[in-house]
Amino acid sequence: MRIRPGYTLDIAQADLAFALQKWQNLYNDQQRLLDRYLQTVTDTHDRLAQAIAEPRLGDGLFDGHYWQLVGTGRSPDLHGTLVLEVKRQIAAIEDAQGQLKVLRAYVERPGVPVVYDTNMLNHWQQPENIDWKTLLVDEGLDGKRVRLIVPLVVVDELDRQKYGDGALAKKAATAIRYLERKLDGAAPGEAVRLREGVTLEVRLDPPGHRRIEPDLEILHCAADFNGLVPNAGTRVLTDDYGMRLRARSMGLTTLRLPGTYRKSGTPTDIAVQEVPAPV
Repeated sequence: MRIRPGYTLDIAQADLAFALQKWQNLYNDQQRLLDRYLQTVTDTHDRLAQAIAEPRLGDGLFDGHYWQLVGTGRSPDLHGTLVLEVKRQIAAIEDAQGQLKVLRAYVERPGVPVVYDTNMLNHWQQPENIDWKTLLVDEGLDGKRVRLIVPLVVVDELDRQKYGDGALAKKAATAIRYLERKLDGAAPGEAVRLREGVTLEVRLDPPGHRRIEPDLEILHCAADFNGLVPNAGTRVLTDDYGMRLRARSMGLTTLRLPGTYRKSGTPTDIAVQEVPAPV
């Protein structure tokens, strides 16, 4: 499930409860079913579409089932088909309520969410070797737990990169082996303890999620936390200038590691002094 920017989990929960009550009332009282079905679609569409981006419940009200029902007029067989459609909408809303419950439990886990960019796993020291507490002190987040989050798209990028022949392929393979070793035995998406006050987890794609460009996937993962738990102190961990610019444009805060954590052989950001042209 994904909540639209500007909306909260509580708003989404209230919208789903409102819509479910409307559809359950329709199922329990099936008098003038077609007219009331059309009115229920109208009454619940905005509430199902405004806060919840995925699943697309609002669009689901007007899929092929809706137009088929509208086109049948008032045939004798219509009642049974309408009842099935009402039950289908109730099931979709109840499923969304279950997804929302899972999402709430996920985003409200303790710790400052630190969302990893792919290159941070390739070119920087392994997460357990980093003094996260000191970094958070420098960020004004003293005493907070650290929640390291690797979006699934990052894992997929590492999997693609590991099949090359150069240094990047070796680093990607090392990163994948590290994640497999640390997450071994954990359920998909479950957080594992790296050290005192530091956990590591992979953020799985929500059901029905449609992938976009990898960098935006990473930023959207951070934006979800930033919107749903605005006081959590979410950070995007990246050393890429383009990612930092894009994050800033989305109102996200980035975090960079000190150069001492960079793996040997990785280029550094070195200011190049301009050399005067020969006279």
